Amino acid sequence: MNAQSPQASPTFLHRLAATCQNPGWLWLLGILCFTIALYGQTLSFDFVFDDHLQIKQNLNIRSWSNIDKAFSAHVWAGQEGYGVTNSYRPLYLVWFTANYGLFGQQPLGWHFTTLAAYLVSIGCVWWLAGMVLGRNPAQIIATMVFAWHPTHVEVGSWIAAICDPLVMIFFTIASALYLHSRNAWVRDRSLPKQLWFGWLSAGTLLLALLTKEFAVFWGPMWFIYECLAPAPGMPPAWWKRLGTTFRLLLPHIAITSVYLVIHKIVIPEPLVGQPELNSETVFCTAPLILLTYLKLLVWPVNLRLEYELGYVTSLTNLWFWLPLLLLLLGGSGFLILTRRRRNAWVFALWTVLPLLPALLIWHFRNGEFLHDRYLFLPSLGFSFLVGWLVRGRADQQWNLEPNEPVPPVGSSPKVLVPPYRNPLLLALAGCLVLALLNLPLIPVWKNDEALYRNILHYHPNNIFALGNLSQVYRDQQRYDLEILQLERILQLRPRELGYRYILATAYNRQQRFVDVARTLAYAETYDPNFTTDHQRCYLYSMVLFLLNQPAKSKRFIEIAIAQETNKPAYWMLLGDVAAATGDQATAARTYRAFMVIDPQNKAEAQAKLDRLHIPAP
Repeated sequence: MNAQSPQASPTFLHRLAATCQNPGWLWLLGILCFTIALYGQTLSFDFVFDDHLQIKQNLNIRSWSNIDKAFSAHVWAGQEGYGVTNSYRPLYLVWFTANYGLFGQQPLGWHFTTLAAYLVSIGCVWWLAGMVLGRNPAQIIATMVFAWHPTHVEVGSWIAAICDPLVMIFFTIASALYLHSRNAWVRDRSLPKQLWFGWLSAGTLLLALLTKEFAVFWGPMWFIYECLAPAPGMPPAWWKRLGTTFRLLLPHIAITSVYLVIHKIVIPEPLVGQPELNSETVFCTAPLILLTYLKLLVWPVNLRLEYELGYVTSLTNLWFWLPLLLLLLGGSGFLILTRRRRNAWVFALWTVLPLLPALLIWHFRNGEFLHDRYLFLPSLGFSFLVGWLVRGRADQQWNLEPNEPVPPVGSSPKVLVPPYRNPLLLALAGCLVLALLNLPLIPVWKNDEALYRNILHYHPNNIFALGNLSQVYRDQQRYDLEILQLERILQLRPRELGYRYILATAYNRQQRFVDVARTLAYAETYDPNFTTDHQRCYLYSMVLFLLNQPAKSKRFIEIAIAQETNKPAYWMLLGDVAAATGDQATAARTYRAFMVIDPQNKAEAQAKLDRLHIPAP
């Protein structure tokens, strides 16, 4: 028995390795089925967050007659009153128009097509991984990491984030076609075939660029690949290799240049969300942001829509030097461990390069510059890096050269290790852990209430989440809960006057007139533009009248009427206030004006006139 027991483990390992070496379509099918099992629950989810703006309130996606606006305006142009943004994504709006024509405002169909696009993007990553990493365990592990990485929950569950799976589809197809073009030239010297695949790849890249701006990194990423990990047959001299690479990428450079010109024409002036941020703050905060993103890739826990990451405003701040030191130490260690392994450097740069725009924090609103969805394109390089490292460890275990086939089933490895130390088993177990980490995250996107409550679980004082949650409760007519969120905001920021006016309206809805008066009195003190809004002047006048302060009430209702003369309720209140102050002539004149403006309710004004003992004309 003891003589046979050592054979049990190598037989299992050999069978597993051999199965992974030639997986066929079964491995991909298994990955897709497991992904459907994870994300299938999203089919019952509602519209959340920006879905309301981009779908329910977007006028440009409701008819194909507006499709020209998708190509001639920024992505938010369909919302009335929305300012210019930097986002030019016409195919994103084409996708929305098609979905709106099919499903209208029913979220089920939208979630179905979102999940379908995510599954297709996984299939495209599988295809590209097979071409870049080889059809071996690296392809499987890379695809699993990409499909099940928890940072993708935001993309897979949220309809408005559909641009990320769409751009990944075009991005990977353009990459695969480019590799066919490159191979046709390097191996066969077939110019017609190279040109055909090259321009087809460039055309697909244009589709990616028209879906999301981040596709501009396609060219730099593949230029890095050709420089650091050239294919067999490429010129050995670096200057000749650069020339060949430039020639191969020339169609893509031309297409990208045309796109940039179009983008500049449509959006001539880029939006700066935080112009008050100086260059020092942007520079000092960059290491912290980059380190946080890399941490989320390696350790994807406690994920949420909104992260509260503070600005680093000075070079003397510890939060500038500590992240920078960790990045330098981590990068140096990575280079030492992967010396002479330039593929690892390529995939690491593929991970970092698409994160660079996220470091330009003046483009984001205050405090909102960290989102999981910005990791979708970088995760391609991260997934390939993980797959490549697993393959490298497996090669070392079997004493194989890189890309040498795994020994056939039944043969003995040159170096035998226990199963629990097998890198392939560990990698598969790690991928399963990644998948399980998705389980508590996906339901967070079920509806707005769950989404914002999740943010408040981590950041109880997050103004963004409190404000949006109050809107959710208002829509649900849960007014007591709405008031609680608004009161919390004003405890944190007493001079948030916009929320103060919303709270006053909420109090009025609950007939808490003393609280309405107190809230508006504070606003009147600190808002120099208080009297420029006739609605809040009317509300303030009304509650003052109800609280037996007619003299003060008269001032504000007169201001309201001066701004809006055709509101019957304003005239009725002015008449009541004048009557309460003993000014019967003004009251009579006001009631008669009311009867002219609103003759249908003439009887009410007449009754009040009668009580004044002044006959109607």
